[in-house]
Amino acid sequence: MRYTKLKVLFLVIGLLLIGVVGNTYAVTVPSEVSGLYNTGVDNDESVLTAGTQDQHYTITSYPSNYTTPPSATVMSPHPNYYSPTEEDKAAWIGPTSSPTNEPPGDYTYTIKFNLTGYDPESATITGDWAIDNWGEIYLNGNLITSRGSETENKQFGSLESFIIDSNFVSGINTLEFVVHNYGNSSSPTGLLVANLTLTANPVPLPGAIWLLGSGVLGISIISIRGLKRKNREYKSDFLLV
Repeated sequence: MRYTKLKVLFLVIGLLLIGVVGNTYAVTVPSEVSGLYNTGVDNDESVLTAGTQDQHYTITSYPSNYTTPPSATVMSPHPNYYSPTEEDKAAWIGPTSSPTNEPPGDYTYTIKFNLTGYDPESATITGDWAIDNWGEIYLNGNLITSRGSETENKQFGSLESFIIDSNFVSGINTLEFVVHNYGNSSSPTGLLVANLTLTANPVPLPGAIWLLGSGVLGISIISIRGLKRKNREYKSDFLLV
């Protein structure tokens, strides 16, 4: 009887430990933890006013026409641009607050986010974007998706959904939106990224595992001692009879 109880006890212990190690599930990683934000918002995800420099995106490449590096700036969108709703929690950004006459060429908007404490193999990003004129999304240098082409340059009138479920790395990740401003002369350009959501499985903390293991081990020792004591009492009662 006592051996059966021991087997059950150790089975429960094993299941508990497996649960701690293996019970990881996807959770939404808050922006304040990851650093991943929609365009045109502050750290509280409130939409910024036009003319304000974006707090999270930087323009890391741009046409050579600029005498000084442009900054990603919340802009007053062109009348033909998609107008973000309150639910989008985002605003258009561009090289100036009113980028209606910007040099043609390629603009790369970059944001970095942190996956420390999360399993990169389980990470997924979903979101929506609009661009003028067309462009691509890259994660850590890997092409993820594109929207439009040189002959289809009206991607600024509506949002299009995208999903990223590969090419993540541990720690710092780099997300890039490359926007091509079409033509041979200056024209409007901009980027809108909305409804970004990052999910990933938390990595179990080794300390927590050891803490649970120590507690379970203590319970096991106490239970085994109790079984031994009951066994001795049983033998004593048997001899007295």
